[in-house]
Order: sequence, then C-alpha cells, then structure tokens
Amino acid sequence: MPNSRIYQPSIILEMDFFSTGANNYYNIAAAIIVFLGARFMYRELKNFFTTCSVRLLTNDAEGDADVYIDGKLVGNMKEKFTLSPGTHYFTVFKAMNDGSYYYYEDTISFKKGETRTIYIKLKRAYTEQHYWDKAEGAEKIDDIEEYLKRYPVGTFHDSAKTKLEEMYFKESAESIKFAEEYLKKYPQGKYRDDVRKNLEELYFAHCTSLEGCMAYLEKFPDGKYINDREVKKTKELLMTSDYRPVGSLIGHMGSVFSLAVNGDKVISGSDDKCIRIWNISTRSYRESLIGHTDCISTLVTDGRIIASGSDDRTIKIWNFGNGELQTTLHGHTDWVNALTIVDDLLISASGDKTIKIWSIENGELLNTIEGHEEGVSSMIVLGDMIVTGEWKGKIKVWDLKELKELRTLEGHTENVSTLFTVESTLVSGSWDDTVMIWNIDAGALLRKIKVNSIRVSSVTLVDDKLIVGGYDGTLKIFDFESGVLLKNIAAHSGTVSKVCRAKDRLITSSNDNTLKIWAIEKKTGENRSSILEKTQSLSTGDFSRTWSSEIQQVN
Repeated sequence: MPNSRIYQPSIILEMDFFSTGANNYYNIAAAIIVFLGARFMYRELKNFFTTCSVRLLTNDAEGDADVYIDGKLVGNMKEKFTLSPGTHYFTVFKAMNDGSYYYYEDTISFKKGETRTIYIKLKRAYTEQHYWDKAEGAEKIDDIEEYLKRYPVGTFHDSAKTKLEEMYFKESAESIKFAEEYLKKYPQGKYRDDVRKNLEELYFAHCTSLEGCMAYLEKFPDGKYINDREVKKTKELLMTSDYRPVGSLIGHMGSVFSLAVNGDKVISGSDDKCIRIWNISTRSYRESLIGHTDCISTLVTDGRIIASGSDDRTIKIWNFGNGELQTTLHGHTDWVNALTIVDDLLISASGDKTIKIWSIENGELLNTIEGHEEGVSSMIVLGDMIVTGEWKGKIKVWDLKELKELRTLEGHTENVSTLFTVESTLVSGSWDDTVMIWNIDAGALLRKIKVNSIRVSSVTLVDDKLIVGGYDGTLKIFDFESGVLLKNIAAHSGTVSKVCRAKDRLITSSNDNTLKIWAIEKKTGENRSSILEKTQSLSTGDFSRTWSSEIQQVN
C-alpha cells in the first residue's frame, strides 16, 4: 500500500493532462506555431545580417544569359541571387546561333546584408569556327590575316596560310603594294617568279610622271626599260642632282648667318661679329673685317664694296679690294635683315618695318619706305620692283621708282626668310616649312612645295633645280618645274642658314660655324644658263640699271 501512495500524484497528473479535452490540443498547437515562428524569424534575421543579394540587369536583348558565380551556374539574368559576404567572381554567358557569344566577367565584393542591383554591358565575341567561316568565304586578305592572328595554331591554320598566299598573288597582279608584300612575305613562294616579272611592269606603267620614273629607277636601276626615253631623261636629271662636298671653310667662332659671292671669293658673316673673305680655290680666308658689335645678319657685294647689316642696327660699307671700312650708316631702329645694291644705291630692310635707300658714295639716307605691319626679314630687287618679306608671312611688291606699294602676296603663315627670282617668277621660302612660287606680275601663286625641313632658311637655283636649305641641316633638291623632291642631302650638323652659287660650286653656311663647298655636276642636256646668269646677278645685287637720279628726285 505505501508504494501505491507514492506514485499516485504522477498518475493523477497524467490522467488530468489527457483529460483536459479540446482546449489542451489548441494550447499544444499554439506552442508549436510560436516555436516554429521564432525559429524562422531567427533564421531570417541571421540571413539578413550575414548574407547578401544581387541582381544583374542589362538593356541588351541577350539579357536572359546564364549567370555563373564562382564558376557555378546559378541561374539566368532574370533571377535574384543570394550569396555570402566577400568577393565573388561573376561570369555571364550566352551562345548565339551564328558562332558568336555574349559574355561579361568581373570580380565584385559584397558586405554583410548588402543588397545590390548591378547594370552590366555584355560584350560580343566569336568562336574560331566563326572566324574561319568568315575567312574562307570572304575575298579580303584582312579576314584571313585576322583568323591567323587570333589562332596562330588553330584548326584551320594550314588552309588559311595557303589561301592567304593565293590572295596576295591575286592582288599582286594589279598592285605594286601587294606585289612587294608578296615577295616580302613569301621570298620562296610558289608564285615568286611571276610576281617579280609583273612588279617591273607595274612600276614602268607608272612612269608617266617624274615621280613614277624616279620610283622605277630606284627599284630597277638596270631594268629592261632603262633605255626608254622618259626613263633616260629622269636618270639624267637625277645624276645632275648630285652635289659632292669638296671642302670646308673653317674659322668662324660662331654661327654663320650670311653669305655673299663675287667670282671665286666668298664673304661670310657670323654672330662672332666678324666678316671673313674666303678664296674658294685655296679654301683659305684672305682677311677678316672687324667693326660690328653684334651678329652679321646680311651681306651684299658688287665687287667694289661689301655692305654688311647687323643686329647692332647699323650698316657698314667696306672697300672690297683692301677691306677698309668706308662708312657706317645709322638710321634703323631694329636688326638690319636684308641688303641689296642697285648702281650707286644701297637698299636695306629691317625689323623696324622699314625699307631705306642710301647713297653709297656719301652714306646719305635718300628715302624711307613704310607700309609693312611687321618687321621686314628678306628683300630682293627685280627690274624696277622691290620685293620684301615680313615676319608674319606677307610679301609686298614695291615700285622702285615711285616707292609705292604695288601689291601684297599672301600665302605664308610665318616669317618669309628668303626670296629668289627667276625672270618674272618669284620664289619665297618661309619658316612655315614651305617654298612658294609666284607669278610676280600677276601676284598669283603658281605652286606650293612642302619641304619637310622644319623651317626653310635659304633657296637658290642651279640649272632647273631648286636647292633649299633648312633647319634640319639638309639640302633638299627639287625639280623647279614640277616641285618634285629629287634628292635629300645631309649637309651640316646644324641649320643650313644660306645657300649661294659660286660659278661651278655651291656654298652653304650653317650655325655649326662652318661653310661647305659643293661640286655641281654638269648637266649634259639643255640647261638654263641665261637664267642662271640673271639670277646670279640678282643674288649678289649686281645690276646694270641706272635709277639713282630717279630715286633721288622722289626724295
């Protein structure tokens, strides 16, 4: 009995529990729901603070592409993805029916609980099969070369190489470029002999111009058309465009900026403030003329006197025979940049924008011409006209008798550094790296030559060729009639400041402190000796016209 009394309470409780009826079932269900809800909320809160979500969006039509995260396919572009915080590698890919595919790839980092929408741009790419189909069906060399470049050891490599050689051979039939490319790419190619034969024919077919004949001679100096009339003519022109250095004149201690020639004598002026008179035959200097206090910027001689203009703003007149200083002319307020002699008159041009006319006999200033808006940098006299060039590119033509402006020539954009005349034709060179040829009477531009020497500093004429000196230290030889570049000669280590002809020699000066003597090859055919004589006299200021009294009357 005692034992039964001990277990009675538990039995009673158990019986009471199961005997409570429907209310107890509701209580149990409610407890379970509360428990599950709490667990769900805990999990959601935990996920909120420890996971991330991302959605990829694009405006492309291929927006339903497959999405891979860390190399695993997780769905397509239309879905939202949950992932753990940290850095993940995303790849988006969609293959197309034409052998292309769209893709996107990037590494993106996420923070805990971060939700992000990322807008992406799908790139398009192509399979090897696509590129080969394009190359095989196309008639363009570029398509085949593109395949070989992308797949140098691709499945269709051998077929592509064979097709490429055939394409080059096909194009070489009518194109110098492709014929030369074929021979370069396939020196032992199966079509090389045919291409070599055809290449000469192609070059000769272009020998309808000077440039074409020059190209033929350069490529085939002993070709089968070497005796063709035009080819022979071009060969002769090129042979007479060769100038050989035969000596140097060394003695100046600074850049040589100015030259004048008389017979076998060359006069040079330098920024060492010294004028030297040289003998071309002996290649030695006769004497030095000292007196200027700054750079000698311009020189002129007529065999009686030497006139020198300087950055010291003065002009000095020297006796050509004994080198004695006769007089010093004052009047310019800026550099004296150009001089020329007409009978007993000396004409000067300066950076002070004026042109002045002086009496050589007594040094009297006879007249001043004004009208330039910028400094005058170059000058030449032609007949009864003075032609002047200024720093900003304008060229003005003046009546020498009446001292009035006739016309302005506009075309250069920078300093007109040099002027030269051939009969009624004016040649101008400029720091804008061009040479322009004008009809001086009509004021019309006939031809413009791009020199490619940085700046043009001097121009002269030898036979039918323009010799141009430039800032790059070269002499460039152009055909006067066509403006075609015949030869480019490395002349000095510095700027070629002046180029002058001295009988059968060419003289150049430079800021490398030297002068050079060049042998001129004699032309066997027709030449322009009469023009040369005239242009030589124009260069040195040696004129036979007598205008002194007429100009004095204008004053």
